[in-house]
Parts: sequence; C-alpha cells; structure tokens
Amino acid sequence: MIKWPIFGFLQGASQNWLLASNILLVIGLSTVFLVFVPHNRKLEAILQTALAEGRITPELSAALDDKVVKLANRIEEVAILASRH
Repeated sequence: MIKWPIFGFLQGASQNWLLASNILLVIGLSTVFLVFVPHNRKLEAILQTALAEGRITPELSAALDDKVVKLANRIEEVAILASRH
C-alpha cells in the first residue's frame, strides 16, 4: 500500500535498509525453527533422564555444550546488533 521498496536494489531502490531488515528477520526466525526448537525437544528428554538419576549426565553436559546452538546464539546476537545500527 505504501509502495516502500522492501526488496531494495532488486526493485531498483537506492536504499537497502528494508531488504537488510527482512534478511535479518528471516535469519532470526530460521534459527528458532531450525536450531532451537529441535534442540530443546532433545534437551527435554535428556534433562528428564538426568533429573531421574539425580545427577548431571554426560549426555546432558554434551547437550548443554552444543556447538550448533552456540553458533546460532552468536548469529542472533550479530543480527540484533546489526539491526540496531
């Protein structure tokens, strides 16, 4: 309705801030559904096992130290910082 160029240079616009904002939004949503939701489902089962045993299991330690989740957290942090400028 407003005819803002949300696709930036792809629509021939001189500014790309809407395109960059949309890319950051898609990255943030993707990390939630592709990384965090599946990881938390797996973590829930591992956590229940550790609670039943009353100790921190090696599986729980490994799940809490997941490199993919750490990377996804860093990507989200960078996206948030980039969107503030």
